[in-house]
Amino acid sequence: MMIIPEVAPMLTCTAVNDGFLYELLLRADEGRPAITKIRIGPFFFKPEYQPRPLALGLTRGGPESAFWMHKRAPRGWSRLRWQVAADEVGSPVYLASEGTLRPGEQGIFQFVSMFPPGGLRTGLELFRGKEHWDCGVSGPNYEHFLQAEHTY
Repeated sequence: MMIIPEVAPMLTCTAVNDGFLYELLLRADEGRPAITKIRIGPFFFKPEYQPRPLALGLTRGGPESAFWMHKRAPRGWSRLRWQVAADEVGSPVYLASEGTLRPGEQGIFQFVSMFPPGGLRTGLELFRGKEHWDCGVSGPNYEHFLQAEHTY
């Protein structure tokens, strides 16, 4: 029997009454550091759709409200929210959550979007302390809100 130590996670999507339910099931591998953060993106939104930070870690703007998008995160994890990476080239935006998923534990993240999957393939970044792992996933189709061309 072949045992795969860690499999790339998948972001699945199901049509529901209020949009499209995206679900990510993560399992932290034994023998590897805990997963401490996830980010879906990067998205390079047009300026009029770029989320703006508010107090208490909230944001205003974006193609849809992160407040209404968030449905579920593992116990002890933050709500999924828009995060502007001002320290990265082009200030990309990510849908992000932070917490701790210890080796051997698993967790489910869920969010609802008004947009079906498609368009550009996006990234899923799993952070383990200071290192991170990039995976490709199909997220909501935000092409209408993205800058026409970017070189990042």
